[in-house]
Amino acid sequence: MQCLRFNSLLYADDLVLWSTGSDIPKLESTLNSALVTLANWSLENDFKVNPDKTNFELFTLSTKEHNINLVYNNGAILRTDCATYLGISLDSRLTWTKLAKGVEKATSRLSLLKRIAGVKWGSSQSVLTSLLHLTSDLLLITALSLLLFLTVHY
Repeated sequence: MQCLRFNSLLYADDLVLWSTGSDIPKLESTLNSALVTLANWSLENDFKVNPDKTNFELFTLSTKEHNINLVYNNGAILRTDCATYLGISLDSRLTWTKLAKGVEKATSRLSLLKRIAGVKWGSSQSVLTSLLHLTSDLLLITALSLLLFLTVHY
């Protein structure tokens, strides 16, 4: 009998648990065991899990509906079709559509800031420079988070 493992990644106060496999009931059992372990660890280490921000997602290309019940501290965890971790939105088929739209929106705003910075009137150069750096930093953080996620998971 194969014993499935789970993985975890903690960055500051953001935690993700995951397990991979093709046997959905075994994955469900493994993750529920992991959640019991997390509850015990949280109690010992004074780590608070916010139930309002806790959800799970099944990544699969299958069109079959899977009824999965995950529980943390006697409370059911809600299922989502598009989870977000460290600013990266992950849909159940890993199409990256929401992330691409976010990058497109940020790029558009960055272009607008560059155009505003090119005129002689309006905000002072220091304000425009601060806005440009802030937007650039947000884009860089998103790109680095995606790179970290892809490096860790693949």
